[in-house]
Amino acid sequence: MLVTELMRTTIACPTQWEGRLEDGRSLYVRYRHRTLRVGVGDQAKDAVRNSGPESALLCVETPGEGDDDMMSFEGLRRALRGVLEFPEGLVVEQHPDWGKAGAAEDG
Repeated sequence: MLVTELMRTTIACPTQWEGRLEDGRSLYVRYRHRTLRVGVGDQAKDAVRNSGPESALLCVETPGEGDDDMMSFEGLRRALRGVLEFPEGLVVEQHPDWGKAGAAEDG
């Protein structure tokens, strides 16, 4: 399955990504406590619901990168090799709301 869009929505506790597959379905990926879960669905809410252990496309424990709740995109790419395909030119966006709360407090 080819990933055509990917946005990192949180950086840690858990690390999460949301995206879209080539066939138009939504993708949700969550990494927490060294467990990587991948859900796919027609809409984003379906992908989240389908990320539970009983319905996930993938639910595995991974060695992580020194933190049980944080994973980089490169770590994600390695962990999902053979499950999802990430094109070389894929740009992983950062969620637009990141940093807004801190910026408002610094004001």
